[in-house]
Amino acid sequence: MTRASRHYKVMLFTLYLFLIICFSLLAIKSDPFDPKPIYMGLGYMAIITIGFITMRIFALNGDAMLFMLSNFLCGIGLVMLYRVDENLAYRQFIWITGGIALFIVITFLFKYYGQVMSNYKLLAFFSLALLAVTIIFGKEHGGSTNWLKIGGIQFQPSEFVKILFCLASASFLKDHKEQKDVIIYTVFVLMVVMLLFIQKDLGMAIIFFLTGMVFVYTATGVVKYPAIGLAMLAIGGGASYFMFSHVRVRFEAWLNPWMDVPGKSYQIVQSLFAIGAGGLFGSGLGLGHPEYIPAVETDLIYSITVEEFGLLVGLAIIIIYLLIFVRAYLSAMASEKTAKQLLLTGISSMLAFQTFIIIGGVTKFIPLTGVTLPFISYGGSSILTSFCFLGIMNSLSIEEVQQQ
Repeated sequence: MTRASRHYKVMLFTLYLFLIICFSLLAIKSDPFDPKPIYMGLGYMAIITIGFITMRIFALNGDAMLFMLSNFLCGIGLVMLYRVDENLAYRQFIWITGGIALFIVITFLFKYYGQVMSNYKLLAFFSLALLAVTIIFGKEHGGSTNWLKIGGIQFQPSEFVKILFCLASASFLKDHKEQKDVIIYTVFVLMVVMLLFIQKDLGMAIIFFLTGMVFVYTATGVVKYPAIGLAMLAIGGGASYFMFSHVRVRFEAWLNPWMDVPGKSYQIVQSLFAIGAGGLFGSGLGLGHPEYIPAVETDLIYSITVEEFGLLVGLAIIIIYLLIFVRAYLSAMASEKTAKQLLLTGISSMLAFQTFIIIGGVTKFIPLTGVTLPFISYGGSSILTSFCFLGIMNSLSIEEVQQQ
């Protein structure tokens, strides 16, 4: 077992202090005093401690920073979910616990990624099949048919397809970089995007398309490919505007949110009001108004977080995300293996695009699109997939250190 370095101990102490203060405030805010938030905070601290010690014992050269940064984000999300809906927080706690376990398991098992990526055709087939099954048997939620329900468990298949998509992309492009190969890969990406398009899950479709562009550019280094991709994205966006009424509504609300505040623009206006009301330092935990914000536990959780914790914490959240992405990109640049470069770049780009799309949407930087904020928003599918991605990053970082 290696001793945790001083900065990791400081990060752990800071995270524990944050959790203790926040959950204590939630307990005090209840009338009468309710100790349950404190129990949840202590339980989450125990899970983090077990996970960190496990990593120190068995994954001696792993990137513990990924584990720490992701749990900072999960901690913020758990606090806000408890603030919004206690029952959702309990469920999220279970999903986070499962995600941390998955992170550790994948860290140890993904060293065999050569065998996992040996058959890109099978990975691509399962990606397309899972999305096709969702179209046939899926349940509609928020205007998109992107949920499956099996035995009482409801999940979002496109979240797990992200893993298969990245594995298939890296597996194919590491050995296929000619123009004809790029055309074949583009057809695969367009098939994935089209299936998501049929589901009306346009936010996820954009994420997959942009990630596919990154994979192609990383593999080939040819600038014209992403340029063509951006042109295709513009054409697809224009087609979506004319084909789907909810796309027109969100685009018009983005251009002028004050045209119909009680109706079409209600969601984005409430998000902007919440962010503006928070100021630099926030209104205080428990003193905001999440009841005014639609989909506050998923799409717009960043808005209520900024309202109650302030813009400074909102910027800190963005910095934490950037640290995760930059560490993955640096690891990719340091590697001499094409498959690893592609996989790390693709995974981090997919998470980065998803983060940018939702934070950009709730702040009116871009039109609002309904996707989850990784590690923070409520949702088991999103939490498990995000921790799976981190497990892959961590496993590859261990391999890099061991080869030095």
